[in-house]
Amino acid sequence: MKDNNGKKTTDREEILQICKTFYKSLYEKTVPTPTNTRTQSPDTDNVPSFTKSEVRKCLKDMRKNKSPGPDDITSDVLLIAGEPALDYLTKCFNEILKTEKIPTSWEEAKIIVIYKKGDPGDIKNYRPISLLSHSYKLFTRILQTRMERILDENQPREQAGFRKGYSTTDHIHTLNQVIEKSNEYNLPLGVGFIDYEKAFDSVEHFAIFDALRQININEKYVNILENIYQNATAKVHIDNMESELFPIKRGVRQGDPISPKLFTAAIEMIFRKMFELIRLKLFGHDCGRMDQYVLRVVALYFLKC
Repeated sequence: MKDNNGKKTTDREEILQICKTFYKSLYEKTVPTPTNTRTQSPDTDNVPSFTKSEVRKCLKDMRKNKSPGPDDITSDVLLIAGEPALDYLTKCFNEILKTEKIPTSWEEAKIIVIYKKGDPGDIKNYRPISLLSHSYKLFTRILQTRMERILDENQPREQAGFRKGYSTTDHIHTLNQVIEKSNEYNLPLGVGFIDYEKAFDSVEHFAIFDALRQININEKYVNILENIYQNATAKVHIDNMESELFPIKRGVRQGDPISPKLFTAAIEMIFRKMFELIRLKLFGHDCGRMDQYVLRVVALYFLKC
């Protein structure tokens, strides 16, 4: 693998250091957190306790035979443990709901890197997979289930990523139809494609929580997620070696069930603001010969991160 200066190495310890340096830099905050961005959210007291049936259902829905996180406990083990484990987990999750504090073991992620394509010597051509505590993933899966209705209701129909009942295949068909009609009626058409490099890894944390508050996700859920992200750390693992811990100050957690929903919530807030600016500029400027048409800006979101 090559370091920042392009020097190649096959030494495992040096490769580990290259990976650690790259991901530590990648997850550093790049934008200052704005002040006074909080909006009024629903009362945190109006949150029902987690039920044993909620925990059981979400545990059964978790994928099986997956690598464990830092605590080495898998969802398969939790299932085998049966009712006593469900009782204990329900009690622990409700304590977290009450105090908004999480176990320190949930803060750490174990990063392994998977080669994608391109130059194998370039660390950018590897995908980081974060192995998280399975009990943590169970907890955030329950949170996701509770928040999902509000999150989906605040997504436009143009968003097909990570949503039940939606498919990017439908968007492809729609785009083909738009192109055909623009050709048929000789109408101007512009198609823009945005390639999100390191999409999940680049979103700022404050943008996630601002987005959740703007759509009135209960403040208690937002506070818990903020506490999770505030103290998040990671280690890179290669073979039997691991790097030092480093902080995670931006990006959603890879491998976390709730991450896609958090990402799309933040992205939708950005697009909403962007289209508002576009509308203001269009109404404030002469569009020339375009004024004979009804100018519409349409976005079809093809999210695959």
